Amino acid sequence: MLIAPHRVHFHYLSPNAPIIMVPAYVNGKGPFEFIVDTGNGEFAVLLSQKLAGTLEIDTKDFESKSGYAVNVDTSFKTGKIDQFELAGIPVKDCRAGISGALDQLQERGQGRIKIDGNVGAPFLRQYALTFDFKHFTLDLEVPKDKPKGTPFTAGIKKPLIMVNVEAGGKRYKFALDTGASQTCISKRCAEALNLEVGRKISLNGSGVQDGFFTTLPSLKVGSAIQHDLQVVAADFLSSLSKELGSDVDGVIGQNFWSKYKMTIDYPHKRLVFADPN
Repeated sequence: MLIAPHRVHFHYLSPNAPIIMVPAYVNGKGPFEFIVDTGNGEFAVLLSQKLAGTLEIDTKDFESKSGYAVNVDTSFKTGKIDQFELAGIPVKDCRAGISGALDQLQERGQGRIKIDGNVGAPFLRQYALTFDFKHFTLDLEVPKDKPKGTPFTAGIKKPLIMVNVEAGGKRYKFALDTGASQTCISKRCAEALNLEVGRKISLNGSGVQDGFFTTLPSLKVGSAIQHDLQVVAADFLSSLSKELGSDVDGVIGQNFWSKYKMTIDYPHKRLVFADPN
């Protein structure tokens, strides 16, 4: 029987890339550096090509496919690995992907970062996840009671967390992505809100300047609100909307949710932003 909560300590990928990283084990070996990524709706586990090679994973029965990604390789192989383990929770015969995108991101870090893999929504959605950014802990537990909080939607085939927000006093639909280090808004919404165009930025270190920094007067998610929030206005949200078949106006990133003790209760589809103390 699963004993809850299961706790794991996390750290950030780097000072300039506050992406949540946890130690995980693959086929009984590790620990390896994995991103906690609710924005990964395709795979319970995604492995870098380098890690798959190191572990000598037999990929002869893996299928080659392509998927959605921002400014990185969109091709991958999909199959099963013998076992994946996070926070003492083992999963056998785990569906996994092998992607060169993770290797690309690591290469762009020029040796300053290490990314072995990514744990996504198909693994995480069984649990209530509580992120304590003061003590850098992540608790995974099977919740009993529905908490008071902000409702969200997350499909089965495309389990991206979607929530209604107020941005600049207007209502929009944003995704919440624990793999996002920065809150983003579509350029269409930035124009509608008359946001100032600031310094240009290259998303995922691609070298292509396809976004710009700006300041959002306010972002309110349920009872949680941040004022004068730095965000990135970007084009990728229009292609993400097409991929999902519904509008995505923005992405709630680390510079918003790290101000709270955040719980993502997947089974009850509730977000809770509590006092970090």
